[in-house]
Amino acid sequence: MSTTEVQDSEVVEEQGKHESAPKKLLREKHKKYFKQMLTLLPEPFQAHDSSRLTLLYFSLSALDLLGAVDELISEKRKHELIAWIYSLQVKHDEEHGYSRCGFYGIVLSYCYIFA
Repeated sequence: MSTTEVQDSEVVEEQGKHESAPKKLLREKHKKYFKQMLTLLPEPFQAHDSSRLTLLYFSLSALDLLGAVDELISEKRKHELIAWIYSLQVKHDEEHGYSRCGFYGIVLSYCYIFA
């Protein structure tokens, strides 16, 4: 058996050991991470201003899947998040030149793509 074959068989054996082991979701760590995403974005995400709404959506969705929205987010904070989402809304306004509706991040992305 060649060295490559031995290494390949060891990798397969090692992978097989991990595949049969039950996977455990680290719920508390996930809840902490997604709650943090609602208040302070990690540095790599801070430059993605137009993605804030998307990151909020996925963070809230993850907390909802973990059954932790009511546990970790106060009613006051929920209302603040809702108000923030509505503050990003672009409403149809022909008088001021807004012929499209949506949200600022989406509109800006659209403008950059089709400008």
